Amino acid sequence: MDKVVYKKESYEIVGCCFEVFNQIGPGHKEKTYQRALEVLFKDKNIKYQSQFSVPIKIKDNQIGRYYFDFLINRKIILS
Repeated sequence: MDKVVYKKESYEIVGCCFEVFNQIGPGHKEKTYQRALEVLFKDKNIKYQSQFSVPIKIKDNQIGRYYFDFLINRKIILS
């Protein structure tokens, strides 16, 4: 059974992650990796939103927000 839902997009995203790591290496802050990924996403025309958030609710009351690093192509969350 195939477990990858969006194969093409997932392959591109993982490729970008490896490219960032290969170019800048380990030990940087998360924000540095996020900025590097944004450069590659723009370069490869991958549509994304950074710092995407969703409300956390209980009984129709918003009690907070959860932030993801990226929403890619309006269907893949990268956190």
